[in-house]
Amino acid sequence: MDDGEQRLPKLTLEAQEHRLSATFTPGAGVVPPTQEQVQQLLQQQGYGNWHVEQKALQAFINSCRQATHAISADIGEQRDAEFIFNISSDKLSLYLTLLPAEGGEPIGDKVEQALMQQGILHGILRDELDAALAKGQCENVLIAQGDPVQPSREASFVSLLDNIRNRKRHSDADKVVDFRDLGNLLIVQPGDALMRRIPAQPGKNGIDIFGQSILAEAVQDTPFPASIKGAQPADDDPDLLLASSPGQPVQHDNCVVVNPVIEVANVDLDSGNITFEGTVRVLGDVKAGMHLIVTGDVLVEGTVESAEVVAGGDVSVRGGVIGHAEVVAGSLERPDAASRIRCGGSLQALFLENTHVEASKSILVENSVRQCDLTAGHTIQVGKAGNKLGHIIGGRCRATHTIHAGSIGTSAGTATRILVGFDPYLHSALLAKEKTIKAKQAELHQLEQLLTFLAQNPHKDKGGIGSKAEHTREKLLQDLADTQQAQQNLAERLNLASHARVIRELAIYSGAEIHIGNTVCHVREDAGAMTLMLADDKIVLE
Repeated sequence: MDDGEQRLPKLTLEAQEHRLSATFTPGAGVVPPTQEQVQQLLQQQGYGNWHVEQKALQAFINSCRQATHAISADIGEQRDAEFIFNISSDKLSLYLTLLPAEGGEPIGDKVEQALMQQGILHGILRDELDAALAKGQCENVLIAQGDPVQPSREASFVSLLDNIRNRKRHSDADKVVDFRDLGNLLIVQPGDALMRRIPAQPGKNGIDIFGQSILAEAVQDTPFPASIKGAQPADDDPDLLLASSPGQPVQHDNCVVVNPVIEVANVDLDSGNITFEGTVRVLGDVKAGMHLIVTGDVLVEGTVESAEVVAGGDVSVRGGVIGHAEVVAGSLERPDAASRIRCGGSLQALFLENTHVEASKSILVENSVRQCDLTAGHTIQVGKAGNKLGHIIGGRCRATHTIHAGSIGTSAGTATRILVGFDPYLHSALLAKEKTIKAKQAELHQLEQLLTFLAQNPHKDKGGIGSKAEHTREKLLQDLADTQQAQQNLAERLNLASHARVIRELAIYSGAEIHIGNTVCHVREDAGAMTLMLADDKIVLE
């Protein structure tokens, strides 16, 4: 035996009850085994595919280096193939993890048997399962997939009003669009399609991997309302809503209501004053002294003469608005006989004279504004931008954002006040809050006096008066704090001056008075085109 053979470790392997043990016997000229030598011996003795616990093997090798007598240790074991099922929480998916055999029995038909035992019968992905079993190992492979529920879909309602608008624009494409036309007014005719109802779609039940049904959620098939003003479902298509009378369409969640539109020749003594829930088209004039009050829009083909017009929507006057009363020299107030217009949308007109206007949105005038009192929630524009037309002469104009005109005032020095940078409606609300605060403070003062009196005269506190007064005081303090917070919020919204502008395309004349926020500029000399804004609490040129 040569020197190499004499120095081989005296190492033996033995299998008992599926456990594999190694034994090392030290001796003269015998070196401890290395990990490579142990692995080689495992292969030689047919244990190469057994599971070897690497930490135990390393600990055994380390012990061999210091051994003075024979030592043994378990270093591995024989393991059968194993599998793990992972079922999703909704029981629609089954994933397989397959651990290969290490010296033990292969998986065989254990997976198939487990599927049957657990009742997993539906949605088996046979190709994926067979491929995993043939490979002998896998991790989280989808081998069964149930049928998910196809969700229900509620009835939906699709507006068709844009189709009517587009059709109208197309028919008017070759016509000259006048500045005074009311572009936002949409009138439908009987038979116009207003809304399409998409019926509810019931869901489809699903089936989980155990073959159990998964019920789809029930859904209500919401119909059109039983009665709709100015509209009804088509006779041959109950899911199509058609206009049944001419009018102005108003879209709701599940229908379109058609507010009627009435046409009158004039608003005068023959027609009488008109109060109407809907839209009114006046083919002629609104005569002096008359009242026209509607919830929708007003379209006047002629003029408005010293009358009152109140609209929930827009007002369009193809002609002008004329107040016949004379204005007292130097006064900014409009006399009672002046025309008065109040609208929740915008006003459009050819011109305004001696007119009081309140518009929640904008006031758009093509030619001129003379001796008027105008208030707009956003913009006042007199004349078209860029053409240097449109004159504001005398009176007062107030707007939150911008006042734009060709010229402001006259060379004769007519008093003309221009105010921007505040919201007059917010200002009114702020005044109301201040009035409420003062009333609550006065009430609180009276309660505190009562409580002070009762504290000094406890024998007067009968029937729980003091307790009730204290409870009222606490509630009043909370109400007061809430009102003061609301007042502060309004005050912050009221400060719009930093964004406000006064723009004139042609000239501004002496006698004009420009207010931007709380800052005032008196025009002493005539000047040319410019834009005024607020910077560092001063009115400057932009």
